[in-house]
Amino acid sequence: MTSNKDNKVVEPKPEFMQIEDANDEFEKGFFRGPVFQKFTQNPIAFLAIGVTVVFLGKAVTGAGGQKDKQAANMNINRNLRNRVKAQGFAIAAIAGAYYMSVRAQRKEDERHGR
Repeated sequence: MTSNKDNKVVEPKPEFMQIEDANDEFEKGFFRGPVFQKFTQNPIAFLAIGVTVVFLGKAVTGAGGQKDKQAANMNINRNLRNRVKAQGFAIAAIAGAYYMSVRAQRKEDERHGR
């Protein structure tokens, strides 16, 4: 146990939270911190995830105003198929960004002779 500035006893943070604490991640807001950092690393993934959410929302709520039940079912199915396509694109964007980061790290290691 340690004490902070106000002489209050503070339990040490778990090991998995110590890196965030060392980088002052807890002082930043949620959207200014990790979310903004991930968005700057891979904005295409955020776009694809947003499109996925839009198609899912349209499938859930979009067919309510149609009088023909068959047309409503077709609209729901079309939106769900589009959601799956957008989700596949999101996964591909995330995997592509990961591959590019690993490739950049390898080039960095080769340049420094590690």
